[in-house]
Amino acid sequence: MGFLRLGLAVWAVVWAVTFWHRTDRLREWLGIIVVSLDEEGEKQDRWDGGGLGKWVNCPACMAVLATVPVMLLPGEIQDALAGLGLAVLLGRWWEAARPKARWWL
Repeated sequence: MGFLRLGLAVWAVVWAVTFWHRTDRLREWLGIIVVSLDEEGEKQDRWDGGGLGKWVNCPACMAVLATVPVMLLPGEIQDALAGLGLAVLLGRWWEAARPKARWWL
């Protein structure tokens, strides 16, 4: 059960840093810039200038980078992050599984 909790907690950190739009300023500070926008002005692609930004721009790399710091957190914080990670996974699954309107495709 400890590995599951750790995995969900790391996923919460990876999602927050790599995908969550509220951390755009952090990514810009690390050297990740937006390269293209879609028709509605939403960000499509990001390019990194190297260094730490390269790790943050890659979700698998960010998971490696976040594992040890998350392991060092107290159990209560790991539990909270694991709950958040599970909620994010369920939310992303629901978004992917629900029927889309015809204009969505």
